[in-house]
Amino acid sequence: MLISGDTPPRYGHIVVDEAQDLTPMQARSLRRRSAVGGSMTVLGDLAQATGAHIPTNWDLLGALLSDHGDWSVAQLTTSYRVPAEIMEFVAPLAQVVAPALPYPKAVREAGADAVRTVATEPWKLLDDTVAHVARLMGTSDGSTPRSVAVIVPDDSDWLDAISRRIGEDDAIGERNREAVSVLAAAQVKGMEYDHVLVVEPATIADRGPAGLRQLYVALTRSTQSLTVLHTAPLPEALTGSGDAQAPTVPDSRPPGSGVGRLPRIGTDVRVEVVDRVPGGRYKVKPLSPVIDRPLVLTVRHGSVPPLRGEKLDCWVFANETTQTVLAADQRGRSPVSERMAGRYVAALDVLGELTASDGDVSDARSRLSELQGMANRILRRDQADWVDVLHLLGDPDRERLGVLRDLAATTNRALKEGTLDVGQLAEELAGSGWAGALAEARRELQERFGTATEPNADGAVPVAPTQPDQKEEVQMTTADTTAATPAATTKDGFLRALEAAAGADRTCKKHEAVRHALKSSLLWADLQPADSPVVDVSCVTEHGLFLYEALGEGRSTYADLRSGATRLLEINHTLPAPADGLYLVLCEPPAEDWSVDTIRDVFRVNVMWRSPAGWGGENADVAFGSSGTSNG
Repeated sequence: MLISGDTPPRYGHIVVDEAQDLTPMQARSLRRRSAVGGSMTVLGDLAQATGAHIPTNWDLLGALLSDHGDWSVAQLTTSYRVPAEIMEFVAPLAQVVAPALPYPKAVREAGADAVRTVATEPWKLLDDTVAHVARLMGTSDGSTPRSVAVIVPDDSDWLDAISRRIGEDDAIGERNREAVSVLAAAQVKGMEYDHVLVVEPATIADRGPAGLRQLYVALTRSTQSLTVLHTAPLPEALTGSGDAQAPTVPDSRPPGSGVGRLPRIGTDVRVEVVDRVPGGRYKVKPLSPVIDRPLVLTVRHGSVPPLRGEKLDCWVFANETTQTVLAADQRGRSPVSERMAGRYVAALDVLGELTASDGDVSDARSRLSELQGMANRILRRDQADWVDVLHLLGDPDRERLGVLRDLAATTNRALKEGTLDVGQLAEELAGSGWAGALAEARRELQERFGTATEPNADGAVPVAPTQPDQKEEVQMTTADTTAATPAATTKDGFLRALEAAAGADRTCKKHEAVRHALKSSLLWADLQPADSPVVDVSCVTEHGLFLYEALGEGRSTYADLRSGATRLLEINHTLPAPADGLYLVLCEPPAEDWSVDTIRDVFRVNVMWRSPAGWGGENADVAFGSSGTSNG
């Protein structure tokens, strides 16, 4: 306008949708587009406000849009789109996010199966999601497939993983696949679908002040049925087990427990079971120590439910707004192992190294992935040592953990794209308040494990591809034990199946060519490779025992890599102690450029491939036991 002199058009009537997310500046801009004597119809739902400015009423927007003239509000008290069963299920959450608003009454019922809440385990979540999508596609009327939305937390690994699995699943079919949308929670406002599957609602709810509102939006997108799939307990705001207010209490506080303070996550508590309460939990009373707030016990899916009056030894799992959640099983309370400590130490220092070295850190991306994983294991509460990691990081609340996770993820992405601004990273690290906590956690791990976490002589901290932490015996590895041999307890049938699969692979000449080329390169690197009827190649490097699984000709798609990574994890499971590094070795570059990062992030398996120039792959140099790439 300033350059051309053109005057923007004005309108006699303007219709505004999703007005609850308008900022004051946007409202003023809309007002200036209204003609003299013009009018507006403004539609919005305060319960769905997720923008930077969250209004509690329409007073400010009404005044700005009307230029302080006449305006009025008409409230819709009837819901025609969402079935009554879903509206009833979401009612406690609506009362939390918009307590002053009248809750609409639904006029339509969809039946007893309109709402399903399904508890599952973290390692089954992907398979269960795809199975439920296939079930929902079976509700088609025979002519037009029903629309299905799978809604996942923002910035989670599930978005790509679920999309790929749905694309590969034969039970869903090509025709039905087009009717399935996999979306992040932030993408679904204003959308509607026949069936909605919401994955991990607790993670959606935990994403800052707007998290509960975002969850409310996700849960009200369906016109037919709602399925909620979760590994963590449902948010108390959804189950109605707390007061009608948004969560304001962080997950943890300084150590200690007792009257007048929140008990620390991981604190032991002996309780007596009082009764069952909504949401699949149990009201309990403390026996020792005394805790002056309501306590509920959450029982892992598939566990035997407790009996009224039963006395149990539990531990503090989470502190919610109005109550403390306890768990009775010990999953999550394992101490950080020596093997994991080395990886954690490297991860905790990577942001500082990047800012101090102008962004030139050779193994930064794998270490950033580990740092992001440390935050995620606490947020998801799905790993054996998440409580100890929480304490190492200073007992941060979930919002603060989200800051660390996002900082690691965005830095990793910037390194991948070559857009890292070291000055900006230094400012973000200082502004996040994490620099001191990361340094303190690193010092504590080094004091706890001593030289086991010290860097190598060249100053680099070896970071092997990460594997699920397991209890293990320390096994000394020498050049004489480079052939990885199965543990005595491995089932014979399982070993025979792995041997048969390896034997079939080795009938492929390209498979054998790349396998022997790998062994040759290891020999040129002054290492001693070995193999076995199960293991394609194993080798002891300065970073520990590495396993390599070769893939034959034409096996370079993501599906091939995923199958190979699964086989590699199975082979690793047969060993007396897990290997320190796992590698897939391809005959050719991967077919999809995103597959390498995905395999590393999901399976903690690195990918390398044979090329005319030698070996390609992000960690190919580490695969040959040195800091320089081997091209033998």
